[in-house]
Amino acid sequence: MAFHSLSQLFFLLLFLPTFVVSQTSNITLGSYLVSSKDSPSWKSPSGDFAFGFYQLQNQDQFLLAIWFDKIPNRTTVWYANGDNPASQGSKVELTRDGKLTLTSPNGLILWNAASTVDGTTYSIEGAAYAALLDTGN
Repeated sequence: MAFHSLSQLFFLLLFLPTFVVSQTSNITLGSYLVSSKDSPSWKSPSGDFAFGFYQLQNQDQFLLAIWFDKIPNRTTVWYANGDNPASQGSKVELTRDGKLTLTSPNGLILWNAASTVDGTTYSIEGAAYAALLDTGN
């Protein structure tokens, strides 16, 4: 009886990584979104979270943001460059060299993904893909 339970557990663990990986929607290099009233977003597998352009109320200004997508009043959980919202026609792109970059309609860089460690800022680049997880990350 114990052997049967162990073999079932082994079988489940063998296929669990495949199941988890298949639930993630990868964003490929070169993918981009453009800010507009009806711009699409990249969603987490469950659809709980979305990443894209969040339009500021009654304005042609947008925040690059992550928000709860399944509730009527979208609640942002993260946004970039809040002091300088993007105008209509701005673009966020996962570039071919693996950088996540927000540019204005005329191509000026407004924001890019970076990490700060001990006061030093490092550009995040070289990603093979991106994914919005069900945790909102």
